[in-house]
Amino acid sequence: MARLLENSFILVFATSTVQLVAKVFPKKNICFKNWSESSSQMESDIILEGFQQAEAVHGVRYMRFIGDGDSSVHSTLIQNVPVWGRFIEKMECANHACKCYRSSLEKLVLEKPEYKGKVGLTEKMRRRLTSAARCAINMRSQESDVAKALKKLERDLINGPFHCFGQHEKCSSDFCQNAKEKEQESLRSSDDGNEYEQSNERKDLQSKCLQSTT
Repeated sequence: MARLLENSFILVFATSTVQLVAKVFPKKNICFKNWSESSSQMESDIILEGFQQAEAVHGVRYMRFIGDGDSSVHSTLIQNVPVWGRFIEKMECANHACKCYRSSLEKLVLEKPEYKGKVGLTEKMRRRLTSAARCAINMRSQESDVAKALKKLERDLINGPFHCFGQHEKCSSDFCQNAKEKEQESLRSSDDGNEYEQSNERKDLQSKCLQSTT
């Protein structure tokens, strides 16, 4: 993998700008610049080359990679990796998703300063919202049923702001402690009601038995 190290920056010329102004020219050097395209295209090219040479060099085929939400690497791999390229799967990066979420919150309060304040999107609340999203991603990623996990994750992310601001009516009981306690309290109330009804039924049955024996 001789070409995996690609460089679009020339250190000698970048650090000798002042010297050029002073008419002091840099010494002869070996130029390592071998890339003139964009940095995003460099990322795709490096990963593509790694996938293409993996089987010949290491005897393996890479079938998955972790990318961010707007990555163009996946389409590059599908189009250029022979034989198994169309079967390569992309795994979304949870760190990148949470970073984008936090960036969106910061942009929101920057554009809408009125959303700040003690009861609004304070810095603490923005951190809490991001942490709640990360916890939801972590919890749902451990579930075996992917389809159900995605639906639960979608619900948790949509409900996240309500949860962080103290409204737990729509929270999942396995995600929110308040919702879990309410569910347990509801079950206890239901059990108490059933015991009360059963007690009344026993009393009615005993009274009927007494009436029949007299």
